[in-house]
Amino acid sequence: MDKSIVILGAGITGIAASYYDESDQTIIYEKDNSYGGICGNFQLDDFIFDKGIHLSFTRDSEVRNIFDKIPHRSFEPHPKNISNYRWFKHPIQNNLFSLPIEEKVKAIVSFCDKNKLNTENMNYKNWLYSKYGEYITENFFLRYTRKYWCENAENMDISWIKNRVYTPSLEEVIYGALTEDTPNTYYAKEMKYPISGGYKEFLKPMLNNCNIVFNAEAISLDLKNKTVEFSNGDKVDYEFLVSTIPLTELTSITKDISEELKSRAQNLRSTSAILVSLVIEGELNFDDIWFYIYDEDILPARAYLPGKKSINNIKPGYSTIQFEIYGCKAKPLKYSNEKIINNIYDFIEKAKIASKNSVILSDIRSLDHTNVIFYKDTIRNRDYIIDFYGKNQIYCVGRFGQWDYLWSDQSLLSGKNAINKIKCKVGSENRR
Repeated sequence: MDKSIVILGAGITGIAASYYDESDQTIIYEKDNSYGGICGNFQLDDFIFDKGIHLSFTRDSEVRNIFDKIPHRSFEPHPKNISNYRWFKHPIQNNLFSLPIEEKVKAIVSFCDKNKLNTENMNYKNWLYSKYGEYITENFFLRYTRKYWCENAENMDISWIKNRVYTPSLEEVIYGALTEDTPNTYYAKEMKYPISGGYKEFLKPMLNNCNIVFNAEAISLDLKNKTVEFSNGDKVDYEFLVSTIPLTELTSITKDISEELKSRAQNLRSTSAILVSLVIEGELNFDDIWFYIYDEDILPARAYLPGKKSINNIKPGYSTIQFEIYGCKAKPLKYSNEKIINNIYDFIEKAKIASKNSVILSDIRSLDHTNVIFYKDTIRNRDYIIDFYGKNQIYCVGRFGQWDYLWSDQSLLSGKNAINKIKCKVGSENRR
């Protein structure tokens, strides 16, 4: 193929790259038997579960124009938090109403004292102390960081935060301690979700031009000869390679790379997850779509209700819920399925969400990569690796190809940007 582009991965980034390339020469190779990647889903009988929460809140007009071609519903998000079996509005830092009065006083006093804390070494832990004070940081954020990021906050940098973590004023903290009637300060004011088909349905408008080879995992990359070998026996030449697979995996299949590159890749860290999905007869005693769990003796960090996103994810008379348990290479998930299920059953009963006897179907499965962990050397190591591959006509894109905290709209645009860079090099007309 002349000036051929090969894409690794048929998640939202790889599909977007093919969509914007608009060339019938471009081929996507996907290791699984369906498209979507982390935006994909699975079914238990007639019940649809996404791989995690997945809701669209993009404000980007280009992405919105693609997603809006799919029938969807819109709603204002109202997530919740649970700590010590007390329910709180989200974000918790300015919604402390459910705390006992003496705890509220401690939270407010330490919030007032926050500027007195040493913030010279601005890691994530110091950042939290500087924004919320001792009480809120230690009772909520540090605990959740260990559960969700599988890391201690002092080992993380703050490059990923941006607008993701709300910083309230003193007035907001006091107000939220006195009443539950607080304004919604969640970073997304509107969310959208397909009427049917799960979150991956939003990707369908981009599929028309996609040529996808499924069950084909990249197993060897030869930079010198510009070839990729796949698990299905295919061996293809490329002029440009768009890779959405994790940088750690890309380096592991690349022939003849330096020890320096291997070492930097080995120092990149990401979380993995166990997804526990339950089908329950009857209604759940929870009215919103998702919630966060701060208690460290409860294994999941987060849970969501697929049927609250769309009634077409469930059948009449039933409910579903999915829990997310996170681990990483340094803190692997070694729990038995029995321990996981019993821990969750104990939680849903104590939290009065459901009875374990109402569960008619359960499923446990894992995801290898869920979030990038941003420790102090992450960006330096990541950029070194991406720069190396860029010099070899390989564009590393998407959440784990770019090794960044990208939401789905940002991942889509990451694929588009790779194609734009290629077109600038060769001219789109020369490839048609």
